[in-house]
Amino acid sequence: MGAFVMGSGYAFEFYRGFAGLEALQDRWVLLCKELGDHVRFYHHPHWFASAMQMQRAPDRDYWFVAAQHGERLVGVFPLQERRLRPYGAEIRLLSNFHDNQLQLADFTFSPESDGTTLVSALVRWLRSQKVPRWDAVNMQRIVADSALYRSLQVKSPSFTQRLTYNRSARFDVSQGYEHAVATMSPRSRRNLRRVQRRAAEKAPVRLEAVLAPALLPAALQRFCEIEASGWKGYAGTRSAILCSPTLVYFYQSLAKRFGPSGQFVIHLLWHGDAVVAAFLSLQSGKTFSTLKMCYQENAQAYKPGIMLLDLLIRELCADPDVGLLDMVNYPGVVRDFKPNSLPICSFVIPNYTVRGLASVIALKLLRQIARRSTRPLLPMDAQIGDGSEPETEETAD
Repeated sequence: MGAFVMGSGYAFEFYRGFAGLEALQDRWVLLCKELGDHVRFYHHPHWFASAMQMQRAPDRDYWFVAAQHGERLVGVFPLQERRLRPYGAEIRLLSNFHDNQLQLADFTFSPESDGTTLVSALVRWLRSQKVPRWDAVNMQRIVADSALYRSLQVKSPSFTQRLTYNRSARFDVSQGYEHAVATMSPRSRRNLRRVQRRAAEKAPVRLEAVLAPALLPAALQRFCEIEASGWKGYAGTRSAILCSPTLVYFYQSLAKRFGPSGQFVIHLLWHGDAVVAAFLSLQSGKTFSTLKMCYQENAQAYKPGIMLLDLLIRELCADPDVGLLDMVNYPGVVRDFKPNSLPICSFVIPNYTVRGLASVIALKLLRQIARRSTRPLLPMDAQIGDGSEPETEETAD
């Protein structure tokens, strides 16, 4: 049994490294089932297992905090030790798992628990621990419909900083196609019909959903080859999956872990006998989340990305097991559809020490300097808000 936090009703305990994740996994999966239709891919232990193998940080840097109410597991809080060293100083962070592939995040806790009390008790408990030593808790890529966001909106620890720096596009596919695209302008609709007609005159257009585990490796390889053939490939930014063996392993791991349950899906847009665009997605509960998209640049005349998204929306609207299409971020392909979107935020919670309070001030100053500089001061996966121009920045009293 972990240490009890007075006045909260919760007890907390550390589980460290990959062995800690495996020790928690069975109970963690049951906790995800409690979330029902509201569970997302970033709540599941499979997501974190794949992320740990991709990041390849020292095993000792990963901490999983289990929250219990009596004998019942009610929350899991995955954390990672990170060190920032701007201008020679050191800032010790306890962060959630995040980088450019881990695009959204949340904590996993029971819908029956009081999230505000639970998060507040967690922070108080972390402050009482001698190990790990930390100056600030850094929660990045927290979308506005997550449990953690809602809890911190109700009540944040004093001096908590919130930065809004991106948005997540959403389509409600629970009430049919016309409802899902209701915000699309008449002009955009006409343009979509025109490119669909032009493409169909050249060759048949069809959408294929690949989710059978035996077929996923070949579909994933095809996706990666299309992505690497364009500006993300070796001749461009080298950000494609195939340009990094670590990324190849990460997505293969996701397919292996989520594939048997039918949650890992690759959609291929065929134009004749060629695949011209594809989505790589995860389904959890009633939410379908698109993690990555690619298209053949030599097919741009037919706007394959927009055609693919339109066909995906139509398919999901006909599926009673899906209620929400989550684009995860706000990719350019959604602009013609003008979907609803939610803010994505970061939260920085200081330790109540001189170092902790000073670190929050330092991080805020670094953000302000970074906005005026063309050269990032911190690694991109360590920057608060990814270095993007913020929409809002707030500090809790």
